[in-house]
Amino acid sequence: MAQLALDLNNSPGWDVLEQERSISTKMPLYVKSLPVFHQQESAHTEVTCGASYSLMVPTPTRTLRKQTYVWANAAKVMTPGCETSDPNSSSHLRIFGVPTNHQAGLKELGTIELPGDRVKVVQFVPGLNGGVATSSLHGAGGGGEDPLKCDTVWVGSEAQQRVLVYSASDPERGVEVGRSCRLPASIASVAHHCDAVWVGLTSGQLAVFRRDLCSLRWELGAVQLMQLGSEPVSCLFPMAAAGLYAACGKRVWVVDAYAGEQVVR
Repeated sequence: MAQLALDLNNSPGWDVLEQERSISTKMPLYVKSLPVFHQQESAHTEVTCGASYSLMVPTPTRTLRKQTYVWANAAKVMTPGCETSDPNSSSHLRIFGVPTNHQAGLKELGTIELPGDRVKVVQFVPGLNGGVATSSLHGAGGGGEDPLKCDTVWVGSEAQQRVLVYSASDPERGVEVGRSCRLPASIASVAHHCDAVWVGLTSGQLAVFRRDLCSLRWELGAVQLMQLGSEPVSCLFPMAAAGLYAACGKRVWVVDAYAGEQVVR
């Protein structure tokens, strides 16, 4: 750890201004760089979004161990204004596992290719299984739990104007367990709060997905729309209580997460 702290790559993360000596926050610590995607052609790619979460995974001895997963999306660097017009604007969702032996780095588990599409946001959504990983195989002899009740990862597709839902329990399989209905505009942001998934759109609308009251599955075909303005809903931030901050243009709305209504702006 001392050698890492002295590494020049950590500067200026460890430099604290003299007038800020009283701040007790942790400084960032560089460990190593990790390539997410390499394209052979001359086109450049960049990491645009990602997500991280931890689940309790059953072991052969019937005990549970904590496993952390990291999803990172790499996409071709696009010219402003041409994001949806280029058929080569594919996204590559690279999935990693964090080693449990405290070694630095990540272990690659798999990649989900989305040709001709761009991923705008990746969001982990906890299920009803208490944070314990379950099989994504359901029905037809699979014997697993309904995947739309369990832990999932929601991926915002720009070209399809849909949310693609993947199983979070065994991400190396890349199993898509569902997709939402087509939304009125492209997706700009996603957040999970008060057992609902909130999707900010570039049209200034806020789409809300909730669970079916009987089956407790996510109702991906039913969506509640809320108009906040005419500019993109660029950021969503859950509040401690039953509220949600939603940034739309130069304004920030406070939304009642249970009633699904704007409160103040």
